[in-house]
Formats: sequence, C-alpha cells, structure tokens
Amino acid sequence: MYYWQGDLDTDWHKTTMNLTLDERTKIFDKVCRLVATKHFDPGMNGVDWNSLARDRRDQILACSDPEVFEKEVHKLVAELKTSHTGFRHAGMRNIPARHAINATLQRIDVNGSERWMFQDVHRGGPAFAAGIRPGDLLLECGGREVRPPNDLTFSVGESASLLIEQINGDVQKINVQLPMPKSQKHPVTAPEAVSTERLSDEIGLLRVAMFPGAIGIDVAKDIDRGIAALDGCSRLIVDLRGNTGGGIGGLRLMSYLTPGKLEVGYSLTRKRRERGYRREELTRFGRIPSHKATLIW
Repeated sequence: MYYWQGDLDTDWHKTTMNLTLDERTKIFDKVCRLVATKHFDPGMNGVDWNSLARDRRDQILACSDPEVFEKEVHKLVAELKTSHTGFRHAGMRNIPARHAINATLQRIDVNGSERWMFQDVHRGGPAFAAGIRPGDLLLECGGREVRPPNDLTFSVGESASLLIEQINGDVQKINVQLPMPKSQKHPVTAPEAVSTERLSDEIGLLRVAMFPGAIGIDVAKDIDRGIAALDGCSRLIVDLRGNTGGGIGGLRLMSYLTPGKLEVGYSLTRKRRERGYRREELTRFGRIPSHKATLIW
C-alpha cells in the first residue's frame, strides 16, 4: 500500500508470489500518477519527480521479487523528502520499528562490529510494553540475526520474538505484540503521545512522541494537560526525540514557547500554488484550525 499525508492507495494486493512485469509496471505507473497529481510538498524542496522516476524506472521494474520491488519503490518515494510518505504492501508488512513498535534504533560499534541499539522507546508503545528500554541491543528477530545495514521491520497485527541484550549484560528473549492500526492507509501504531515528569521541584519534563490526527485537537488538549500538571516548575525540558511527526497539533506546543500570540502560518493548497499566489492574500492561521489544512511558515 502507498500511504502518506493524504488518502492515496494502490491496487497492490496481498500476495507471496512474484509479480509479473505487467503487474510491476501498472503499480509503478500508478505511483507516478499519484505523485504527479496528488503529492504536495509545502516546503517546496524542489525535487524533480519526473526525472527521478524516469532514471530509476528500468532498475525498479527489473525487480521481480515483491519485497525487493517494494523496497526500491519506497526508496524512490523517499526521495520526495516529505514525512509520512511511503510505499508499503497492502498486508502491512515491512513496517519500520519507529512506526510499528514505537522505537528508534541507532548503529553502534560493539567489539569491532556494528549492532542496532534501541535509542528512543516511547511509553505506551509495543516495545515499551514488552520491556525494551533505551540502550538495549538487538541481537535477533524471529531467530535470525539482525545487524546494520539490514533494517528491523514488522508485520502489524502479529507478534515478533526479539533477542535482546540489556544494559546490564543479560540476554533475554522478548515477545512483542503488534496491534492492528486504526487505519490501513496509515499503518502506524500510536504510543502515549504526551507524558510528563517532575525531575525536581523546579524542573519539569514534557515528552511528545508524536502529533497524531490531521487536525491535532486531541494531542493539543493532552499538551495542555501536561503543562498544567507541571504547574509551579520554573524550567521546562521538552523531549521530542524519536517524534514521528503527524498533524498540526504541534502548534499548541509552539504556543507555549512564545511570549505572546503569534500568527503561525498561511494556508496554501496545491491548486493555489499551481496557479500562483501572493502570500499576503492567503488565509492566515493563529490557532489550530477546525479542518485539515496545509500550512507554510
């Protein structure tokens, strides 16, 4: 399945058989059409999609193995450099750890060889619930050794057996249960988005793992409650490590980091961009809107 910040999908059905050249061509061409007609990058990174697709076409279409084909198309789409843009199988497999189990991994050197180390493990996510913590080393997944550069990926809705070396040196087999996501178009497991902790009488810690929701009203209210829980602290640490992004609920967090009310951006649609615009004539936002919008800063 093809997913991003929009409602797009392809007709790639669940299969374990090799794809024919005709099937690969149909999928590839549909991805190209979707990007050309639906994708909108408000950051205007200036990626020449037509040239990218043309240069990679023959190489990608030569991949008869479905998993290799999936990875190559995903790499191509990743060149757009926009968050929440990707190409995934309809069976929701090969989902990266940050989206599937709410954990990020970092390459580290261990006795002269590379290993994956868990870096951010978000509360409320499958990895945290299974007992995995930052600093643990990943040794195996499903009985197979996993080392960089091979990524750790999952099939959502299933369980995964991981062999972990904890910080204290103990080696433990951990079973991680992956829930089914609420949306098949966005196969992302949602952790506890906002959590707080008082580090001392004066210092408060606010962690935000993601900004879920296209509008972000719910997470905005969670941020309000988190700030209220830290009332009395004179200093605040905001932890956004491993944040997977999401909707525009991040505006609420930004509002706490400014001394007064500021206009936060302008609404710009794809059609308006294509026919031209003057920023001064665009709708201005000073709050979280009540409907989905694209903002430019």
